[in-house]
Amino acid sequence: MNFTPIKTLLFLITVMVVFIVFNQLMPREIGGETFSLKFFKASKWFEKKEEIPVIEDIDAFLASRDSAVKNVDTTTVVVADSKPTEVNFDRSQDITSLQFKDNNSKALFSFFEKLSKIKGSEQKLHILHYGDSQIESDRMTSVIREKLQGEFGGKGPGLITPVPITGSAAISQKNSANWKRYTAYGFSDGKSLHDDYGVMCSYARFTPAYSDDELASKDTTEAWLELKPSGMCSGNCKAYSQLSMLLGGNRTDVEVRVMLEDTLYAVDILPATNERYWKKYFIGNTPKNVKLLFKGIDSPDVQALLLEGWQGVQVDNIALRGSSGTIFRKISSHNFKREIDELNTGLIILQFGGNSVPGLKDEKGASNFGSYFKSQIKHIQSLHPDIPIIVIGPSDMSTSIDGEFQTWPYLEELNKAMRNAAWETGCGFWDMYEVMGGRNSMISWVNSNPPYAGTDYTHFTPKGARKMAELFYSALHREYELWSKAK
Repeated sequence: MNFTPIKTLLFLITVMVVFIVFNQLMPREIGGETFSLKFFKASKWFEKKEEIPVIEDIDAFLASRDSAVKNVDTTTVVVADSKPTEVNFDRSQDITSLQFKDNNSKALFSFFEKLSKIKGSEQKLHILHYGDSQIESDRMTSVIREKLQGEFGGKGPGLITPVPITGSAAISQKNSANWKRYTAYGFSDGKSLHDDYGVMCSYARFTPAYSDDELASKDTTEAWLELKPSGMCSGNCKAYSQLSMLLGGNRTDVEVRVMLEDTLYAVDILPATNERYWKKYFIGNTPKNVKLLFKGIDSPDVQALLLEGWQGVQVDNIALRGSSGTIFRKISSHNFKREIDELNTGLIILQFGGNSVPGLKDEKGASNFGSYFKSQIKHIQSLHPDIPIIVIGPSDMSTSIDGEFQTWPYLEELNKAMRNAAWETGCGFWDMYEVMGGRNSMISWVNSNPPYAGTDYTHFTPKGARKMAELFYSALHREYELWSKAK
């Protein structure tokens, strides 16, 4: 057949029309969870593309953010009654501020009262920083700790998990291979037989939980944990004079030997008990290394190690990889409450949201998460009504949509739902998403030189995490200064 140019053109036009009609009739995506095909809609050609904002100079941008939080206009009004809950002042807030419903920051006043009295005293005050992998390895927490200990005193990294899943800048750790982690969240080495996870939401054992018959036939097992100061943390974090273990639940006596720089410091018997308790050692000047040698038939549940000084502020990094922050109601309340009270906890920070974003299908899903997260806050408040809570929302996160990185669908709706959950429960909210630049800002953070976020378009680099933490601390410290002036 002889095709003339006009016939060839008509043929190509016909094929194109058939393709466009077929394309428009096909669903956007077909397949299941294991395999799917996505079809690019021809109508996309005619849609106006969203402009991706570019932050040219991240340092300058964040410097302007920090300046903003320190210079929000306020008018202070002192009330006659000087009780901390009665101090009052007019207050304004912007993107960089800690945000409260009706600008009412009174929820933090009890914490500020404790903080103001800690300097120069012999007391210790803990701040529990719970979060997902965004705070793992002591990211963000380290800066908050460094700033607070520098102003109000305090030493050591605070609470640490006995068997971490990743290294930390706060402390260098090693352990024998027979330890297993049991967690109320995310990734765990084994299935727990109970829900008594305590303040760390996890524990570790060097033997399985035996049945009575198995226990009678088992031999003694040995295990060890080793701790060294980290060269990656600040001077205050490196120094500590007290070591405590939070443990219990062993059904046979267990021997523990404490070695300081290869010198035997103490030998103790951990008695069989179902209770969880603190075993404390006053180790003096910071040793180059501490080694804990365990020997017994049935391991205790070791929930936490605590390295601290004699007084001051402690900011505890409790990173729960894979958690969405909706696990607190699953934990046995008795020891969770008791342990937080025993630590003299002044403030709880909940930094979550990121792990829930990829699973959101619609706005209702975001709203439902907000309601569920709100129930977790209310549960913690029912156990600790006098401890204020600050919620830190998720960062911007990007995913590839039609070949272009953009903010995850429904992330903004989830961020708003978390803010509402905080406000409706009387908590403060820090809008990390908006502080870093809002929609599609993660792209600029990744492309910055040096990068402020990783190529997963989700997690900050150490430099980026430090910048975010400094901005959060500025917002928190501004509130403290306002309260101090009014007081």
